[in-house]
Amino acid sequence: MIRILDDVLPDPMGYLSEVRRLPFRNLTFGPDTFRGIAFAHRRDVDRVAELQTGGAAVLSFFRRSPLGQREPNYVHSDEGMGRFTGIYYMNPEPAEGDGTAFWEREGDGWKMVRLVPARFNRLLIFRAALHHSRALFDNYGEGDGARLIQVVFLR
Repeated sequence: MIRILDDVLPDPMGYLSEVRRLPFRNLTFGPDTFRGIAFAHRRDVDRVAELQTGGAAVLSFFRRSPLGQREPNYVHSDEGMGRFTGIYYMNPEPAEGDGTAFWEREGDGWKMVRLVPARFNRLLIFRAALHHSRALFDNYGEGDGARLIQVVFLR
């Protein structure tokens, strides 16, 4: 299941303005360091995702990913995080090619089977077990122009 919802929030620029003021930091879990993380205090996107899935949000955070930021993984699944994953795209003008790619195993490697383009105020919801990645390996921008998403895990 992959669901795409556009024009999700009534005031996405106000929401973006609030998020940009949050403190972003690095978090380390075991051997992995996740950079540019801030935790959600407002639950606007969570509520939309909950209504769409019938699930409950168990973790929601923002991730800012500027050009050159190293990430701990690329193709991955969120299976251990819940039943569904939501990705809310927050860049008013995302870089060309930005979005989320979905992958399947092919031989010893991966084959991209679908690409959902990033679009401002779009919420992508999918089964957490699906293998996916950001569409642009290197991220983009800096400061307020860096790639910015909200991630919601739902059970």
